[in-house]
Amino acid sequence: MIYTLRAQVRYLLTCHVCLSLARFEWKPDDPEIVSDVLFAVANVLSIARTTYLMPAFEVLGPLQISLGRMIGDITRFLVLFTLVRHIASLLLLLLLRLME
Repeated sequence: MIYTLRAQVRYLLTCHVCLSLARFEWKPDDPEIVSDVLFAVANVLSIARTTYLMPAFEVLGPLQISLGRMIGDITRFLVLFTLVRHIASLLLLLLLRLME
């Protein structure tokens, strides 16, 4: 039992040392590096593909413009809503202090 525990601790410590190495010290054909590179390339290509198709499609052009304006309107509403709510809570607090 003790021998297996020592072996497990030694294994965990050596794995921790391997994981703490900087990525530029790894082998270039390490599977984790290769998978990270392929994932990054796939993300860039998928985003580039959708941004290329958006202006070319007739319906998405105006939709993109109206979505931008709608986000601006929602932002203004949320700012005013939080301002009014904050002022109302402060007024209620003042009224409660006057009643004490």
